[in-house]
Amino acid sequence: MPRAGVVGHGGPTANWFTGARYHAVSMHARDTTPEVAAIQEESYRRMGPAGRFNVAAELSNVVRELARAGIQRRHPEYTTEEISNQLVWYVYGLNADDCED
Repeated sequence: MPRAGVVGHGGPTANWFTGARYHAVSMHARDTTPEVAAIQEESYRRMGPAGRFNVAAELSNVVRELARAGIQRRHPEYTTEEISNQLVWYVYGLNADDCED
């Protein structure tokens, strides 16, 4: 059951802003025990905002590179630019040729 909280409130939770209050919601992976999730949450808390941002940015980079590798595997004839354009289309639904510099 969600409970009112503040950003950074304890436990394996994420805080979601709804109106004027934050509500903590359990977000640990289904294949992770609550004990391990609590350890991971404590590790993230100790990292501080900059450390958590760096982890999120690195995960985003990994996912982007996996997507690029998948495009390249499906279309080995694509150039690097074509792979980038296809990734833009997958992620944003935009034709990169139609975007302004």
